[in-house]
Amino acid sequence: MAKDRAAKAYVDTPHGQVHVRTDGPETGVPLLMVHWTPLSGRMYAAHLPLLAARGLRAVAVDMLGYGRSDPRPADWSIEAWADNLAAVLDGLGIDRAAVIGGHTGASVAAELALRHPARVTRLVLDSCALPTPE
Repeated sequence: MAKDRAAKAYVDTPHGQVHVRTDGPETGVPLLMVHWTPLSGRMYAAHLPLLAARGLRAVAVDMLGYGRSDPRPADWSIEAWADNLAAVLDGLGIDRAAVIGGHTGASVAAELALRHPARVTRLVLDSCALPTPE
């Protein structure tokens, strides 16, 4: 795995502290990266400097319960993760962002776009599950 040289920080949310890795200019177009489970935002470590070099403000989040973020509450859902990511964007001062998510992160990214459509400018889903009512 690539050396993780990104700036690291914690964002306070209503459900706990969320760890983020960031690279790129504060004025760059924000790109929120949501990891596969059971991984963490570290899976994007090699991508952050490449995206920053293109002028993006790349943000790789550790969802609650993973990586260096606080544990998630026992009664948790995709919807709760999505709402918590909106709180992460608030904490970072980001009004709108492009969002990429993989696997479970893709489901969370899609839910973020559904629940907070004004916050998501573009959406990339990698290996997204197809949930059914069952």
